[in-house]
Amino acid sequence: TSVGAASYVPLFTIRNGGILGGITNQSVIKLISVGAAIKHTSPVIIYLFRNATLTGSPNFSAYSATSCSYVDTSATACSISSNDQLVWAEPLGDTGNFAFQFSEDIRMVPFERITVAARSVTGTPAYVTATLNTKEFQ
Repeated sequence: TSVGAASYVPLFTIRNGGILGGITNQSVIKLISVGAAIKHTSPVIIYLFRNATLTGSPNFSAYSATSCSYVDTSATACSISSNDQLVWAEPLGDTGNFAFQFSEDIRMVPFERITVAARSVTGTPAYVTATLNTKEFQ
């Protein structure tokens, strides 16, 4: 997606749903690793936010029928109300990439969301992409 310097741009958001298999979900999602890539002349910063406020038209879709994960790629911006919503951040140099494995135990309980967002340092990179690897404990 295209990323500017004025606001946080959500690349995607994952949500731990409230219902799984017709019953109340008690699953926990563990974050395993994150990766990102950019091709541009300006660096960006990749952020992971917990329960960020999404704007635009968020539309969560089930990842699969047997998963508690829901994914949104429709939100156009996100914001946070306090710095304790910041889970993790990493700078990404121009025309660069990274892969980072979490050493601490970062988990999502039902109804929580993690947004992978980006904001450029300068300029407007046209292409920023990211991945988030998770494991569900159902």
